Amino acid sequence: MFKVQLIYTRQDKFNVPVYDQLFHMGLNDCLQLLIQSVGGFCVLMQYELPDYVNKILGGLNNSLLFSWVAFSYSISLNRFLAFCYPHLYDNAYSKRLLRVSY
Repeated sequence: MFKVQLIYTRQDKFNVPVYDQLFHMGLNDCLQLLIQSVGGFCVLMQYELPDYVNKILGGLNNSLLFSWVAFSYSISLNRFLAFCYPHLYDNAYSKRLLRVSY
């Protein structure tokens, strides 16, 4: 959580578009952790949530997992272009294009 706050508050140092993706990836991780901690708490207390709550939390956690995978592929493509094809990097990962994709 500290890293997410650091990226959010220090916009002067973390102003590159890849840090916007890392910020959203960190938020995604925090939400997954929150949902999984609810399940962990219920297991430790031997309490069963209603079925519809389990389905909602499970579906939300699953969608967060798939969005995290999309973010990780996007960041890996970003790093690949930055190191192997720097002349294509600005065309593919500009601030304007990333704002449109969110």
